[in-house]
Amino acid sequence: MKQVLLWLWLLAKRLLKKPTFLAILLFVPLLSFGYQAMTREDSGMLTILLTQEGNDPTASAIIQDLLEQDSVFRYQVCNSPEEAAGLVQTGKADAAWVFPEDLERHMDEFLADHTEKAGFVQVLQREQNTTLMLSRERLCGAMYRYLSQRYYLQYTREEFPSLQDLTDEELMVYYDEIEMTNQLFEYKDVNDQDVTTVHYLVAPMRGILAVVTLLCGLATALYYMKDRQKGTFDLVPDRFQALPELGCQMVSCLIMGVAVLLALVLTGLGEHLLLEIPALLLYSLCVASFCMMLRALCGNIRILGGLLPLLCVAALVLCPVFFDLSQLRLFQFLLPPTYFINCVYNPWYFLYMGLYCGICFGIYTLLQKCFHQ
Repeated sequence: MKQVLLWLWLLAKRLLKKPTFLAILLFVPLLSFGYQAMTREDSGMLTILLTQEGNDPTASAIIQDLLEQDSVFRYQVCNSPEEAAGLVQTGKADAAWVFPEDLERHMDEFLADHTEKAGFVQVLQREQNTTLMLSRERLCGAMYRYLSQRYYLQYTREEFPSLQDLTDEELMVYYDEIEMTNQLFEYKDVNDQDVTTVHYLVAPMRGILAVVTLLCGLATALYYMKDRQKGTFDLVPDRFQALPELGCQMVSCLIMGVAVLLALVLTGLGEHLLLEIPALLLYSLCVASFCMMLRALCGNIRILGGLLPLLCVAALVLCPVFFDLSQLRLFQFLLPPTYFINCVYNPWYFLYMGLYCGICFGIYTLLQKCFHQ
């Protein structure tokens, strides 16, 4: 056991002397600090202007609620609808929500006649896209609270004449006992964990770190091929040649795994360490088996070096790092980052990672026997 640990330590020292490996390793904390700095900035997917035609108290309350929300959208108050329209037209804002002067009257008319199709909040925008459409859920959520209050009072007055002696304030005591939020929807993953606490800029971090770990494994495969050319492992018998290669891969992936784990904790994505640690260990084995298989398949350092940037770009595009392209699901399963990204949300991916490792090692062993690499 001491000899194995000594051997692994020597392999680790060799890797830590490689400038490229150190550069990849240092990239991980720099990436996490950069993401943390961006989340502290006043950033938003959209800039939405809030304005009203008059001085309606309900409209003012809704605007205040929107300004106080922790949202991916940036809200700004505008002095007048004309100024807001000009800013949207010149592209300085993405949209403007204009509340009417008599918003309360519009709400009462809407509640009295649910077949009324005319809207009473004007939305100004230069274009129509998915993000702008989704932003209206925030508007509906903010208005829902005030609409429901007025509907409650209206329904209570009509259906329970015995309560006519109570004032609106007294009736609202019962309404306030019902737990209510300004959001119409709750966002949770398959483990029933709330995902709204994660800043949207940090969301792709797990996938990017998975791709960086893959890059580390591919770079280690290039180092191993150079060492083979130098005769570093010539003393190892042919039937045991897989051991030093696996050792190099696992040492590099585990070192990178420690950096990845720290980055996940710093960015708030690694809250469940009991899940993250086995996921990283199994993912390290996935990357090691994939890189060993690819090294045996290429057999040439120039071919593998040319494939390295292409594979990293393909992983960023095909794997669900930024977008989950379901049409390319078959190609996603060919690359290791897919399994690490999904395993913390779906436990079945731990089993898939085990099968993936077995397939990659099987192909690697077959190639070794066929070509004696």
